[in-house]
Amino acid sequence: MKKYLYYLMLLLIPLVSCEKDNLDSKILEGTQAGDATTKVDLAASKEFFTVIGQSNPVVDLPAVQNAVDNYDRITLSGVFDFGSDEITGGVDITRPNVILKGPATILNGAKTQSVPELGKLRVPISIRAPGVEVRDIEFNCNHDGILVYVQENGKPVVIYSNTVSVGEFGGGVAIAATPGGIKVLNNTISAFYPYLAIETTGNTEIVQNEMQECFECVFIFGFDHKLDILDNIMSTNSFAFEGMFIGSWQVTTETGPDWGDNPPVRIIDNTIEIEGIDAAGIIVGTSAHGINNTLVKGNVITGTGGYSGLLKEPYGRNNRFINNDLSGLTTYGPQLWLHGGRNNHFQNNKLGSVLPIPGGGFAPVQQDAATLVSTVNWHLNDGLNTPDPLNEGNHFSNNDYGQTGVSGWSEDTGSIGAVLLLDFIQRFDSDGFPFEEPFAMENFVSEKKFPAGTDLCDQVLDIGGTNHIAGWKACESHTKMAYEMASKSYKNFGQRHKDRNRKRMEILEKFRE
Repeated sequence: MKKYLYYLMLLLIPLVSCEKDNLDSKILEGTQAGDATTKVDLAASKEFFTVIGQSNPVVDLPAVQNAVDNYDRITLSGVFDFGSDEITGGVDITRPNVILKGPATILNGAKTQSVPELGKLRVPISIRAPGVEVRDIEFNCNHDGILVYVQENGKPVVIYSNTVSVGEFGGGVAIAATPGGIKVLNNTISAFYPYLAIETTGNTEIVQNEMQECFECVFIFGFDHKLDILDNIMSTNSFAFEGMFIGSWQVTTETGPDWGDNPPVRIIDNTIEIEGIDAAGIIVGTSAHGINNTLVKGNVITGTGGYSGLLKEPYGRNNRFINNDLSGLTTYGPQLWLHGGRNNHFQNNKLGSVLPIPGGGFAPVQQDAATLVSTVNWHLNDGLNTPDPLNEGNHFSNNDYGQTGVSGWSEDTGSIGAVLLLDFIQRFDSDGFPFEEPFAMENFVSEKKFPAGTDLCDQVLDIGGTNHIAGWKACESHTKMAYEMASKSYKNFGQRHKDRNRKRMEILEKFRE
């Protein structure tokens, strides 16, 4: 008898397991068909729900809003139209850990959302709670795409495998605050600002996205968290600013611009195509506070950029720009450019062509030097009153200038060389006009890979003579005549910086309107 019961139990175990495995799908089918429900049924129906789009804002908006208000996992199916009403034309997800997924298409959506850091946005979806996930949805929007503005801590918000297209000057994914963090993964985003983040407070992952038609593909300003930007494909519009701008981190205003250490930033294995007279590939920026501990590695930058390839703005330390491929990039300015800081490394980068600006340009500095080291104080007289940045202990080594096309420094005022280290600092007066004062930097240059037929003596110019250049002593007499020429031709280029920053602020203000 015991043996019989034992075999009976063995037979029943798989039957019970199968019934449990299929419970959720059966409950969903039953409740949708109007069958009688048990307490178990009700609990399961609270978790799963499907909404079918009707391409009608009057029906679609309340249906989706009801779903995200009452269910944890919502599947959207078909085509939804969220309309153009600025009061009702969008869905707010205010409950944590809601998963909203397709496959589905959402058309339009224009609900006005006011966020102090970002201004006014008109979006189809607003995420206001941690742990929310939006997956596998195609957004075709007239204005902006997805707003993420979470005040409470919790799980990270996940934006995964969506296609987002927005209107003129629109943001694809716009983020502020969000202490639990955000993951933007495997999306295709066509927008003026595909990823726009201002004053975010949680760890950020931007991985394997395709970003198109960008003015700035990734714009991040004011952060105090770990940041990973990995393996994305970016292409700008024809009047772009940059593929990527990472500017300033959040510290108290009583500290200096070079105080403390921000969490690490990794910008690795991205492919960026840029176009435009103001365009740059990657800028690790600054404002009141410099950025430290950034690794910019293995990125490929192509196209034509009038401003720069890789640029580090004033302040900050221990940033590394290594093993990047710029061989397919043509610039009308430096391929590598440092505005200040200390212990930053530019190493093993392969550089592309450096050409004069078509028509002669408007600032001599934009025409010369594949690598430029110049010192800038952005905010001496605009309320921040920042001290002059340091420019010391920075290293330039083993970069490949073979494809730059620079012939080297000579008495010819149109000559272009590989490396130039300037002997003045650029400041701005209270009216915003640039002026220069003498400044001594102390950096290290160990470069050998120059265009064929040229060498260190032709290609490296240290105007102040205060830097450490491997092999330089043998070249001093050869380059003395070039000092005066280069020193004169590089004065008064600061207006270029100021004009470009002003233009960015004007465009950001237009975005916030």
